[in-house]
Amino acid sequence: MRILILIIVFMPLICQAQESQWQLKKNKDNIKVYQKQLDGFKLKHHKAITVIDVKPQVVLAVLQDSDACPQWVHDCKVNQMVEMIDLTHRIFYTNIAAPLFLKDRDMYLKSDIDFSFDENKYVIKLNSLPTYGETHKNRVRVIDVQMVWTIKTLSQDQTEVTYQVYIDPKTPIKTFVNRAILDSVLKTMQGLRDITKLKKYQ
Repeated sequence: MRILILIIVFMPLICQAQESQWQLKKNKDNIKVYQKQLDGFKLKHHKAITVIDVKPQVVLAVLQDSDACPQWVHDCKVNQMVEMIDLTHRIFYTNIAAPLFLKDRDMYLKSDIDFSFDENKYVIKLNSLPTYGETHKNRVRVIDVQMVWTIKTLSQDQTEVTYQVYIDPKTPIKTFVNRAILDSVLKTMQGLRDITKLKKYQ
């Protein structure tokens, strides 16, 4: 009886802990993509991890090249730096193509770059600015975006890249959106790996 009571009491806590863990959803081209659902969020968080055979400065150079966004970020049409606060804090405007009959999505993101000497890694955090800039009648403004790029040195010519993202693109079908974001994260990481091979970033 005592065991039964303990199970009843702690089972919700166990289930909640399991739900908050990352679950592997895709493992393709040496890229692993995970999902997890957190309380208080409409959609799932996504995370992709891969290892690229370049120096971390190469990856950082790609991420800082705003004009190159359409070449590797899935469905990116435009990415422009609209304000440089300083070398490590910038504001970008991004326009993302939407599928089928939906309007394109756009957003303003504030980028913050930090380098950890102890862990030898760069961390780039991007967060949406809901009230920044003008809206466009033919685009839907996305106001709930959180992204984190982590660029960690593994060896002289190997870099571990982690891309974590939460985004609510304001579309009604939750299951479709989670699947679309999962595919987008994978394709974006594939695009990043491919573009780092270009000579201009080496």
